[in-house]
Amino acid sequence: FSTGGVERMQITNSGVTGTGIGAGKILQVVQTHYSSRVSASIASGGEWAPSQLNTAITPSATTSKVLITAKVAVGCDVSQRLIFMSCYRDSTQIALGDASGNNIIRMSSSAYMHFDNTVSDIIFQFLDTPSTTSSTTYSFRFLHSQTATMNLYINRGGSGVADRVQDAYLSSNVILQEVGA
Repeated sequence: FSTGGVERMQITNSGVTGTGIGAGKILQVVQTHYSSRVSASIASGGEWAPSQLNTAITPSATTSKVLITAKVAVGCDVSQRLIFMSCYRDSTQIALGDASGNNIIRMSSSAYMHFDNTVSDIIFQFLDTPSTTSSTTYSFRFLHSQTATMNLYINRGGSGVADRVQDAYLSSNVILQEVGA
C-alpha cells in the first residue's frame, strides 16, 4: 500500500515449522520505500527523527534475528559537512560506534556532502537480535557536523536544486528481513 510517498510491502513465510528447520532462512520481509521529499532545520548538536522511514516487523520467534538494510538519500544546505545516521530498535539505539576521548557522538553511518546542491546515499546494514515476538519498529535519526543550524533533506540535495533536467530527486528504502535461528 502507498500513502504520501511512503510505500510499504510485507512478505511472510508461515510454513516453516519444527526445530531447526527455519535456521538461517528468511521468514519474512518488510520494506518501506519513501519517495517524497522532507526536510528539517537542525541546530548544532540537534537530532532529527523523520517518521517516514520507520519500519515495523513482528518476529515469529524470540530467537529470530532481523537483518536491517537501509539506503537513505540525504542532502544539506552547507558544503563540506558530514551527515550522521543512527539506527534505533524502538527507543534503543543499536549498531553504534564506541566513544573515545572527546568523541562522544556515537552513530551507525554517515555521508560526506562535498557541495550543498548534491545528494548522497547513506548505506546501512546490521543483523539485530531483538529477542521478542512483539511488533518492533526500526527508525533512523540524523545529525550533522555544522557548528550552527543547518537544513537536512531526505531524497533531494540542498540549496541550488532547480526545476531543470540536470537535477534529480531520489528515493530511500528500509528493508527488514526476519532470519530464522
